[in-house]
Amino acid sequence: MSVADRLQVIVQSTSSEIHYEGDWEASVNDRTISGNVMTVPEGKQGSLLYELSGTSNARAHGILRDFDRDTYESFKLYCEINPHETATRIAMLDSIGSFWTSDPSFTFLCEVDNLNPSSNYTLSITLQSLGSPAVWFDSVLFDPAPTRSLDNDRILMDHRHLMIQYDSGWTLDFGNSAHLTNSTGSTMKLDFNGTSLKWYTINYSRFSNATQNSEARWKVDDLEPQPFVVPAPSTNDTGTYQHLLFEVSGLSPGLHHLEVTHQGDESTWPLTLSNLIIQNALPDPNLPPTSTDIQQPTLNPTTNTHDSQSGSDLSAGEKAAIAVSTCLVVLTLCGALFYIWRRRSLGSTAKLEKDSEHQNDADNSTQTSPPVSISARPPSLPLLSIAHSSSKGTPVMIHDQTTASTSVYDYPHEPVSSCPSSKHGAPVTLQRIYQSDIDAPPPYVGRSPSEIDASSNVEPSR
Repeated sequence: MSVADRLQVIVQSTSSEIHYEGDWEASVNDRTISGNVMTVPEGKQGSLLYELSGTSNARAHGILRDFDRDTYESFKLYCEINPHETATRIAMLDSIGSFWTSDPSFTFLCEVDNLNPSSNYTLSITLQSLGSPAVWFDSVLFDPAPTRSLDNDRILMDHRHLMIQYDSGWTLDFGNSAHLTNSTGSTMKLDFNGTSLKWYTINYSRFSNATQNSEARWKVDDLEPQPFVVPAPSTNDTGTYQHLLFEVSGLSPGLHHLEVTHQGDESTWPLTLSNLIIQNALPDPNLPPTSTDIQQPTLNPTTNTHDSQSGSDLSAGEKAAIAVSTCLVVLTLCGALFYIWRRRSLGSTAKLEKDSEHQNDADNSTQTSPPVSISARPPSLPLLSIAHSSSKGTPVMIHDQTTASTSVYDYPHEPVSSCPSSKHGAPVTLQRIYQSDIDAPPPYVGRSPSEIDASSNVEPSR
């Protein structure tokens, strides 16, 4: 494998850069590079188109079921590159197997070489199924030219790439299939730009005779180290295909530092690295850098179920206590905020009601006159009272400006007037307490004492 082959661009089958025509069906296959494959059902035909540049080669990776004569008779496969130049070489199903696994069903469906890195090409693959599906498309891979930008590409990095730094505890398998270590504390380091990383391992029986699982930790930037289990392979898994050992995802775009430390020893299965898949991503230059660029990565739940439970630093009881304490703090804070809000709301409501009452009182005082009291007479009128009689029997009226007797004003509707004078000059008293005047309806007529006495046949007193 050349130095250029140690770093390849991956175009997954689910990429939006691949255009599908015809009848294609998708399915999941976690043993492939993409994790998903595309095929054409029986009696159907489909084509895929991919435009590429900045490379001298391209390979369509996939799966071929039962590599025998009967398989060839169940499908038809066509591969084209446009424009087609004289030096361009095209091969279909030229080799059995691939670098990804020793399983012969994994292979390159189509290979194109001798392309001009400065030219643009269109790769076209057509699949026709004559029987049950026998071919599945996985991905397109190509070696990028040195001048090609990899800012947002998904790349496949071989374990021998010079960017990977191993310490002295690591060795290269004599078959060049992987780097491995069984030394306690040995480390691997890598600086990369991207948002995710996957670590793949491949196992061969020649690596070790150990049957026990090993342990290791990975750490990204300043985040807490994450433990994971290095499983010892079963007899059927040895050397079959690459295993996803762990996955880091959810990183912010930009530069990150990965460090992996082996914690096993010679009695456990060695930690091995075959390939890394990295999703490149650079930070947006138009956005200012922040102190929160690094996000907490997530683990692949299918490969870290065991180690996430056994390697946790906190017990289940401690985690439950932390969760309960957090909930109590949040509830207490919410209760305090609700109490403050309620007090303020009630205070505002009481103030508004008090102001409203004051305003209503003011309005009533201006719009409604108070009831007239019998003793409350207009200040412009003299207040009268009967003080005593004169020597001639005529009552004397005394003008009192301060007090009034209610006996004179028994009827509120009785008109109030100034006291008239008789023809003799003596004042006339308004009298209504005589027997002859009780049944007379109001208003009562004012008469002089002489007239009253004459009508009663009583001689007036001398």
